[in-house]
Amino acid sequence: MSAFVWLNGRLCNLDEARISPLDHGLLVGDGVFETLVARQGRPFAAREHWERLVNSCGVTGLTAPTEADCLEAMEAVLKANLLKEARVRVTITSGDGPLGSERGDSAQTMLVSATPLKPWPPTERVCLAPWTRNENGALAGVKSTSYGENVRALAHARALGCGEALLANTRGELCEGTGSNVFVVMGGRLITPPLASGCLAGVTRRLVLKACFEAGIACFEEALPAETVLHCCDEAFLTSSTRDVHPVSQIGERALAPDGPVTGLVAAAFARLAEKCSLQPEPRSDGMFRMRGIFIILQLLCLGLVTACQNHSAEPQAVVPDSVSATHTQFGMAAIYSDHRTASGERFNAASHTAAHRTWPMGCRVRVTHLGTGRQVIVRINDRGPYTRGWVIDLTPSAAAEIGLTRRQGITRVKIERLK
Repeated sequence: MSAFVWLNGRLCNLDEARISPLDHGLLVGDGVFETLVARQGRPFAAREHWERLVNSCGVTGLTAPTEADCLEAMEAVLKANLLKEARVRVTITSGDGPLGSERGDSAQTMLVSATPLKPWPPTERVCLAPWTRNENGALAGVKSTSYGENVRALAHARALGCGEALLANTRGELCEGTGSNVFVVMGGRLITPPLASGCLAGVTRRLVLKACFEAGIACFEEALPAETVLHCCDEAFLTSSTRDVHPVSQIGERALAPDGPVTGLVAAAFARLAEKCSLQPEPRSDGMFRMRGIFIILQLLCLGLVTACQNHSAEPQAVVPDSVSATHTQFGMAAIYSDHRTASGERFNAASHTAAHRTWPMGCRVRVTHLGTGRQVIVRINDRGPYTRGWVIDLTPSAAAEIGLTRRQGITRVKIERLK
């Protein structure tokens, strides 16, 4: 373990760092966290991880730190420990509380730590755990410190000589690993479980989907029966912040070719995207974060403008950019827009469920889905815009509130569907 950590706003020596015995993160696992890697001393995909931390805090009723505070803490820990290639963890708990489940009223705990990044073996062996992931649970999709299920599943895998355990959900569909997302290749098709399966919205998973989109590799989000897939897939790989694209060489007793052609193409595409992202300047913790316009531009530059996701339906379709889409489904960024006269001539009404779209007909109804939380709202198009590349819709404050988007957040990733 490194010699210095960041605890509650200051850098301190590990030997001096103290967390209360009554901290609810210790007592009942009441907390959330993010794990990311640092390359050449810089946190990789820091904004994406911070966004997910904000979502996890929102779901669990915790207060998320600002992006600037997170970045400052991570950089301080990396610098103090002279780490270049590192595993970085940000942990938020609800602070001191009673011995039961009810929370106390003390301040939250924020801990940032880092360790040298350890390499994984070239390939991984996996098995299917005998327990299921509850896709309908209160913490589904949340990166919670309540990791007891994962600890037990991974111990089961290790006892069988495997390095990761895969879990099905309560419907018997393939879900995720204990600390990774999973992709499989069947009949030449690259498939990963949709977020509706209960899997964590992995940052690397999202970046792999984006890399596939940019490289022209069709990738599908599709519900898959776990037992069938793991006995029939031609290739498989895991994704996580520390694994990147990690080929699977064995599922249970069944051997797979770890150098499969699709896995190789995806790994190369992800490596190109990661290199490109690493060359972009990291956002700094200064006053410009109070300027909403600049804040949004920085977000778009870091996030790559378009989310590489797909419509999950009975007939899954590969992702296409919204500019050339022949369907009535688009993915991208949503924002809140302000008072002005709309293109339809209506007076702007902040309390109405209306929105602006560049091309869809005035008056048509659109379902907007927040890709982080799954919350939805149906709006009516009565204005034109937005005209920034990567944005697909502007929402009134009332409509935005329905999916949990606030002016403080600025923008969020969404799926929009034009309804008949």
